[in-house]
Amino acid sequence: MKRPVSLNRNVRGLILEFALGAAIVALLPIPHAFWFKLLALIALMGLMTRGLMGLWRGHRPDALAKLSFGFSLAGAGLLGLAGWLGGIWLGIIFPWLAGLGPGFAAFALFWGLGQAINHYYLSGLPKLLTDFDFSGEPDET
Repeated sequence: MKRPVSLNRNVRGLILEFALGAAIVALLPIPHAFWFKLLALIALMGLMTRGLMGLWRGHRPDALAKLSFGFSLAGAGLLGLAGWLGGIWLGIIFPWLAGLGPGFAAFALFWGLGQAINHYYLSGLPKLLTDFDFSGEPDET
């Protein structure tokens, strides 16, 4: 098992990379490419989910995490909506920033979804920490 600190750092880095990539895709200045951007964002979301599940392989969440995962997904959707509305509000105040709403929404949605998946698998970690050696000494082989 990897050390929990390095695993969490890798997971958060992956979430940040995909969230920034989603924001860049959402802000591409290609006219009449809404469906292309939407398909690209869905593909990025699937790749992020697959990558996060690959990093957390071998970890099993508890029953309460399975129940709360649905609420986390709803929260990620609301976070994306809040990002989009915040971008619209920012565009009203500062008109030259009016086109940033989709980027804010994509970043917030991907960040919220990534954190929901991360916390889903992270909930099973305290049971695993009882078997983990924090002494820093090398393992006996």
